[in-house]
Amino acid sequence: MKKTKIKTPSPPNSRFEFGYLGDELTADQRWHMPARFILARKNRIKLRVEGKEYALSAGNVLLVWPGEEFEILTVPREGALALQFSSSCITECDDICTVYHYLNTVRLLDDSQAELRDTVSQFLLHAFKVEQDQELFYETRVRIDILEILIEVAKAARENSMKAQSVEIISRNSASKMEKACSYITANCDKRITQAEVAENVGISTFYFSRLFRQYTGKSFNDYLNEHRIQKALMLLSNRRISIQDVAVNSGFQSISNFNKVFKKHVGCSPNEYRRIHEIRTRK
Repeated sequence: MKKTKIKTPSPPNSRFEFGYLGDELTADQRWHMPARFILARKNRIKLRVEGKEYALSAGNVLLVWPGEEFEILTVPREGALALQFSSSCITECDDICTVYHYLNTVRLLDDSQAELRDTVSQFLLHAFKVEQDQELFYETRVRIDILEILIEVAKAARENSMKAQSVEIISRNSASKMEKACSYITANCDKRITQAEVAENVGISTFYFSRLFRQYTGKSFNDYLNEHRIQKALMLLSNRRISIQDVAVNSGFQSISNFNKVFKKHVGCSPNEYRRIHEIRTRK
């Protein structure tokens, strides 16, 4: 496929980039686990995410979240506009991290979610125009559009989840306590916190908290806590002046061996390997 160049590419240190699917953009790995928001401009687009195939028609939006396997199957020239951005746009916002388990349940926006699809499309097109015009503060304006998309998707996903939970799983009051627990974990993941401490903070027993938390997030307390600690570690590792030992401590891990073990489980490589890969990518 002939490559189509965007006339005003984002600067090297930007945390986002626009392009048409099939360009060099899709192979760009300057950031660890980038997210991709794809707006179909033409019909007959087929993509695969996490092993599942998706067929997009013009106007549809596909959301590919950080760390997900992504593959282009069929796409006509300039058939899909893609916004690719660093996962740090998500992880640096504590309140966005708190509702991330809502966000990554949303994938294909089509006629069945027309209102959300149209809202996300408008923000994507606005961000693309801002990036092309490159007026004063355009990078910040694009990041604002990205955050607006995340907020709208999270609100819609949360509303759908709350409807199901209030009837089928847990009460609205319990869901509110779990939201408070998630916020507490996000804000204190770099400290030595326990499940009992968080349960006490939201005012329920440790035993009930364990069951309720898994129902609400789909994860155990330790898995949820470690995910947030790893996200913090990823940001710290980008600074070469911080030692691996200090990264581990400042991310909430009590030993370097545990840090290495958990990091490899979640990221697929050691902290040292990740740092080397990150340095190579940022030089490109």
